[in-house]
Amino acid sequence: MKLVRKVFCVIFMASFFGMPFSMYCQQITIKGLITAEKNEAIQGCIVTVSNSKTLDKVLAYGTSISNGAYEVNFDNNTKLDSLYLTVKHFSYESILIKIPAKSIIQNFILTEKINELNEVIIKKERTLEVKGDTLSYLVHGIKSAKDYTIEDVLKRIPGISVKENGQITYNEKPISHLYINGVDLLEGRYSIATQGIPADAVKTVDVMKRHHHKRIDIGRTESDNVSLNLKIKDGVNALFGTLKSEIGIPFLTANADVTPIYLRKKIQNIGSLKANNIGKTLKNVGDDLQLDNSNAYALKLNELQVISPPNINGVAISDKFWLDNDSKAITNDALYKVNDSTLVKWNANYVNELSRIESKTTTTFLANDATNTNVNISRNQLRTQRFQTGSSQEINKRNYYLKNSFNIKLTDNTGNEKSNLNSIDVLSTFNRRDFLLNEIITFKKVVSRNKTIESGAVVDFELKNETLAVNPPVFEDLFNSNSLNSKTAQGVRVTRFNAGAFAEYQFAIGKVEWKLNQTANYQHFNFMSGLELQPTTTNLEFPFKSDFEFDKTTSITELKSNVLLGKTRISWSLASEFISLQMNEKAETNLNLNKNYLFLQPRLNIKHTFNSKWIAGTSYSLKNSISDFRNLIPPLILSSFNTLVQNPFFVNKTQAHSITPYLNFDDVLSSFYLNLNCGWDQTKSDVTFDSEVNSDGFITNKVILRPNTFLTYRFGTTIRKSFLGSLNANLSYNFRYTENELFFNNEFLISLNKSHNIDFEISWDEGTWFGAVYKANAFLSTSFLPRNEVENKALFQTANLDFYTSEETRISLGTEAATATTSRAAKADTNVLFNAQFFYKPSKKLFLSAGLLNLFDTKVFTTTNSLANIVNVYQFSLRPRQFTLGLNYSF
Repeated sequence: MKLVRKVFCVIFMASFFGMPFSMYCQQITIKGLITAEKNEAIQGCIVTVSNSKTLDKVLAYGTSISNGAYEVNFDNNTKLDSLYLTVKHFSYESILIKIPAKSIIQNFILTEKINELNEVIIKKERTLEVKGDTLSYLVHGIKSAKDYTIEDVLKRIPGISVKENGQITYNEKPISHLYINGVDLLEGRYSIATQGIPADAVKTVDVMKRHHHKRIDIGRTESDNVSLNLKIKDGVNALFGTLKSEIGIPFLTANADVTPIYLRKKIQNIGSLKANNIGKTLKNVGDDLQLDNSNAYALKLNELQVISPPNINGVAISDKFWLDNDSKAITNDALYKVNDSTLVKWNANYVNELSRIESKTTTTFLANDATNTNVNISRNQLRTQRFQTGSSQEINKRNYYLKNSFNIKLTDNTGNEKSNLNSIDVLSTFNRRDFLLNEIITFKKVVSRNKTIESGAVVDFELKNETLAVNPPVFEDLFNSNSLNSKTAQGVRVTRFNAGAFAEYQFAIGKVEWKLNQTANYQHFNFMSGLELQPTTTNLEFPFKSDFEFDKTTSITELKSNVLLGKTRISWSLASEFISLQMNEKAETNLNLNKNYLFLQPRLNIKHTFNSKWIAGTSYSLKNSISDFRNLIPPLILSSFNTLVQNPFFVNKTQAHSITPYLNFDDVLSSFYLNLNCGWDQTKSDVTFDSEVNSDGFITNKVILRPNTFLTYRFGTTIRKSFLGSLNANLSYNFRYTENELFFNNEFLISLNKSHNIDFEISWDEGTWFGAVYKANAFLSTSFLPRNEVENKALFQTANLDFYTSEETRISLGTEAATATTSRAAKADTNVLFNAQFFYKPSKKLFLSAGLLNLFDTKVFTTTNSLANIVNVYQFSLRPRQFTLGLNYSF
């Protein structure tokens, strides 16, 4: 009776003071029946609950079942007085109504559409299902006969593209997560799965827009993230995967790639074993392709490279034509699902790759009335060994989120560069060994209704050793040289410790969302180096010797706000950043520095949603920064066999303004996408770069204390139109204009660059007797000074034709062509590469192939690019004609 009286008192007081009792409810339930005008039940209606007419924030959604009944449940974590309920079905008119924010029973009677669906949309009804912000694509409806892995199928989904390293983007933005049966096993290493899961094993691909990985964020915050979920077919065995193999002659090549996958309700495991010498790099296997927590990511150590490794990267055409490699990689990722909200993960990967490349680079340096040209013929090789292991634990609930990650990485890079620079023979050897330890923990919890707090900590430790030896000696005029010296040697040792933490408090006042973020970060680095001639030993002094201590403490306080005014969302933030620097050079005490800096960093973003298809907006940001650690290392550094770097004895401050307006149109049902964007960027710096190139091709880079402004104008557009399973077309154009001042060979120059870049792709494959893909990239760039100008242009084209001669056999013809020239060249360089392959599919799981690569036995490939006052022309030696036999098997 006492309990009854307490409940009665609570209800009476709430009514007496005019407070709605619904605020005490923990869940809202909206249900009812959906029927046609003739009282027939309608199945498959999408019912969406939102906070606005434009579906700006989808709170929950549901689907009507066979008897027309639907039910939507969600937690009442909002102060809204009303909600918007939308009912959609392909065959009926949509309905949008406004309802009170409480549990109700709401029935609907839909009116049938007349002559609304054309043939394309009827086809989409079999392949695409829209569930609120989720687009579900049936794989069997979009898969082509030649698609082997799920990565091949993903490329057919409108808006999705897959980069060479396996990274997936949707409407040009990287996806935030890839799930397998709703679980993110691989996190950023998802290319292992997409390149290893058979296409026939997947039932649907869900494209989840405005996705929240943390359940605590659903209904509380806005998100523009896009994630993918692969739903495996029910009949697939617990153990399945793919096997790929290939051999080739006349020089022996081989490829082996097996990906065993084990999926159970509580256990997932994906392994991968790869080995090849067919010109396919494996260096990126196991790399992170996505950003997890932005606050924690900002606190991690940045990549540091003091000495440049030998260049083994080609451009434009497929690496199978120019890369001479010997690559091996093994990875394994395991997951145990403790319960619906708790996951434990382990991962390990090992990569061992030896890559070789032969090239010729002609570099033209522009001055006002003169040019300087370097010709470098090189044969480079680099062996990369990397071992990485880690574990993570994740608890993902509606009221709190916890994740802890621990990683260890060991790398060893050893290589050499045999160069003939302006007729001077040089041999340089390089080595880098690196040990990195990283720990990240993040936690988020609901404090009260519409109030959450998130915090985290990051700890990094790194030990890096780098060496470079160049024979014969270079830059000898800097030393008291003698004839006994045989090489110039550079040694570097870096020890870095980094610790940081953040806390973010999220709350709402009325309809305005607020975030208060506090970040603290401490970094301690020790840098030791020595530059000398060998074998003669000398007592090294600064700037040839360095023992440099660096301490940096950063504190950032940021206030963010987010408000929806009708169809316009306004977001802004203001950050106060305090930086304390302490630098101590033990070899030269006059360079010791102790300075403090205080910056204000404002940001503003305005987005207007006209309807579910049209969105326009603009953003502005002001970013103040100072030199990073790499640009504060004070001694002389031989960064490559012909480049000497001398950093300044002062801290450079930069101020960057950026304005970016944009306009988007996205119609999922008609598969049409349009993006228009432009921008203006201005960076003001305290310094100007000073470069000097002598007649032998050796470069000295310095920085002088002279104000400089770097200005950029940019414009871009992307247009895409798709018909699932048949025609797909994509066109993008980007223009960029840059202007900045530099100091080159004792002369101040105003360097201007204009570039135009056009990408076009069209494909047709409706599963009949043929399929075709054509891609083209046209590049035009002009580098000019007041009295000197060079124009360079390149056109890359790729075409593939597939002829399905029967249900089991297919002939594939492919070509890659390139034309490159500069205004200083007498003629354009044109290269054509041609491939022919025959495929036989005796069963649903087996592909057999035979092919000829580089059928015309093209010897070299030429391309060009430009930057500032530098124009480069590259020529790469290609792999000779090769005959191959291969098989792909799904198990």
